[in-house]
Amino acid sequence: MNNDKRKEDNLIKILHQFPNIDDKRSMEEIYMNIQKEMNTPKKSPLYNKKRIFWPSLATVAVMFLSLFLVINHFNQQSVNDSNADEINIALDKSMEQNGVQENAELFSTQDSDQVELFSDNSQLLLEGKKAIYLDDLQEDDFVVTIGIPDMAVLNVIPVSVVVKKDRGNHWLDYYNFVYENIDEGKLELAEYYPYDGTLKYENDQITLDLMTDHEYDYGSISEEIFFKSLDHLKYQDIDSVLLNEGSNRGVDFSHTGKIYEYKIDNSRSGYLIYQTKNKVYLTPSPNKFDSIEDAFLDMKNKNELYNLEPTIPDQIEFFIDNNERETDQLKLVFKNNIELIESNETLRMIEAILLTAKDYGYETVLFENINLYNVGPFNLEKPIEVPIAPNPVQMDKN
Repeated sequence: MNNDKRKEDNLIKILHQFPNIDDKRSMEEIYMNIQKEMNTPKKSPLYNKKRIFWPSLATVAVMFLSLFLVINHFNQQSVNDSNADEINIALDKSMEQNGVQENAELFSTQDSDQVELFSDNSQLLLEGKKAIYLDDLQEDDFVVTIGIPDMAVLNVIPVSVVVKKDRGNHWLDYYNFVYENIDEGKLELAEYYPYDGTLKYENDQITLDLMTDHEYDYGSISEEIFFKSLDHLKYQDIDSVLLNEGSNRGVDFSHTGKIYEYKIDNSRSGYLIYQTKNKVYLTPSPNKFDSIEDAFLDMKNKNELYNLEPTIPDQIEFFIDNNERETDQLKLVFKNNIELIESNETLRMIEAILLTAKDYGYETVLFENINLYNVGPFNLEKPIEVPIAPNPVQMDKN
């Protein structure tokens, strides 16, 4: 006896164990009576009591109908086998699709920081930090920070790579190494490097010799992005870059005009969030401010034009201790009604504040009247040193 036949016999035995229903009315008549009673409005005060009976009767009727259909199904088993197979296939497909959807929802709710973008994961990425700190480095490490345009060519995102000092004799050698080997595609940013030219150090001055067929003067946006990329040399305390084109001094830009020496822009701002499909970056706001208070206020606002998200929730309020304003330490006093939780969002807020403090010349930040003792790797009960550079990333080559 095959399994299907055995299952049918067992089910029939179970059905025969049900008590007999002694009702001479047809199923259609019972069903119509139930529907009529349930759909008829009741105004009597006893309606609530009578209402209790109808679900019970409805249950009996449903059971009766179900038994009839099941028995009828077995009587026509040979006819309906193919239909049952089709139903099973449809159910299997539906369950499979639901499983795929559930998996997709699961991955969509995972934190994007955990997505592996590189073959060599560093401790920095595993910790989920968005900046590099002195304690993260070894003696022979060097930090290279460059600016890469996003896919929409709206922002220039700072990313930092830790390389070994055996890559050359000068810090510019490390920069050229990163320019030549960085894979912008893995970072989900626009392809931009290496420069269409040679960046070199001579006569105590940084010089960029551009090729005659470079494309940095094809429009105002192209020029702006090019200059913003040079601004990231500020991490090496560079004030200016000499520009040549071929063997000629100076570069003639169609919108900016001829430039012989580009002055590094040291204007300051707060940090906002730029997010790709799988990656989250902290990046300077396009809005520049003289005071750090204004920068912090800007960090609460979404910048829709540049596709940037706030790093400080609007309900978070703190003020700067005026007694510490003239020192190298920034003391932030949080309001009493603030209740923070240890999360990636809180960690990003803390690091965005630290990066902003660095831009405004502070060396440490002290968080006071805050309900958390620790966030990620940070002990909030003590002053925290500002980072060296934002957004640590890995290259296939170090």
